[in-house]
Amino acid sequence: MDAYRDFPIRADESGSVRVRYGETDEISGFSISGNLVRWDFEAYYGDHMTDLWDLPGGHEDGLAKALASGTLTNWLDEHGWTEIALETAQSAASPGLSTRTYHREYNRLASEWAESDETHPDLEFTYVIDFATFGTPSFFVAEENKAALLAEINDLIERRHGD
Repeated sequence: MDAYRDFPIRADESGSVRVRYGETDEISGFSISGNLVRWDFEAYYGDHMTDLWDLPGGHEDGLAKALASGTLTNWLDEHGWTEIALETAQSAASPGLSTRTYHREYNRLASEWAESDETHPDLEFTYVIDFATFGTPSFFVAEENKAALLAEINDLIERRHGD
């Protein structure tokens, strides 16, 4: 099996996960293919990647293992983290945008934040962008930072459409 061919190449492809460390403005990543994990320290994404030791659970029992083994819900609960899925973000948004427009902008925002150092927000906490688990990207963040990340997501989407 050619593992490199089976894993995503771009940061926003299905199977990819990006971790943004707001405290240090670093990024790390890994990819999931089935129950296999590939650590993307310098593979395709340049030499600005860092490790995953700062995530709850560290490397051995961390988020990557939870995603690959299908135990994400347990991992989130055990570490005081939560998911911000598309539906969660949209339900907290101001009314006015069509569902189709909101979905497009949410996906666009997740892709931009995963791919570029210039487009992600300047936040002081770590968050994760997950392209591995569902058909649309999800964000994971510590419970205490959920409201701030949710507000940042919706604020940007609303500003793009003049609401």
